[in-house]
Amino acid sequence: MRLFIGLFPPQSFLRFVTETMREFDKEKRNLNNIPLEQIHLTLKFIGSEVSLETYDEIYDLLKRFEGQYTKPEISVNKVRLGFPGQIDPRHLILDIESTDTLLELSNSLHKLIKHLGLRDTIRWKDKQFNEFHVSISKLKDSASSTKGKDIKRICETLKTPIPESFYPEEMLLMESVLINGVPKYRKLASIKL
Repeated sequence: MRLFIGLFPPQSFLRFVTETMREFDKEKRNLNNIPLEQIHLTLKFIGSEVSLETYDEIYDLLKRFEGQYTKPEISVNKVRLGFPGQIDPRHLILDIESTDTLLELSNSLHKLIKHLGLRDTIRWKDKQFNEFHVSISKLKDSASSTKGKDIKRICETLKTPIPESFYPEEMLLMESVLINGVPKYRKLASIKL
């Protein structure tokens, strides 16, 4: 299975996403919005071909420390199209601040899973490991780079106020399943922070 650990935002955060997407109404034919129930923040990508045995080991390890994890502060910096330096960005994202508590939780999860030394897990930190974000929409394949520039301009003039920070109570072990080339996320287990 394609496995990761994620956080799901509260309703107040989802209302912010809905209000923000209204400001992109004139570009909606060029965007595929992420369904609200799928919106999440990835804390740690575990691997793309994780066995059931590995899943069980990771679940047991995470449960062992349940209730002892740092509760991270989740704060939105801004809405933007793609990451810095991307030539043709395609994802509309909420840039999440790398707060000390969020970094602490993410790094501790990485170390715990790496320590297991399982062959079907990612044991290194990827390039964007600490570039936390929440994807809220994706440019359609048919959208031109000019449309991307239009969407970037809208990002710079958004009127929806940034939501207050939130502190999640749980993290979830998640499976990502591709259905017709589109990822769908399935909640496998909840672990209290």
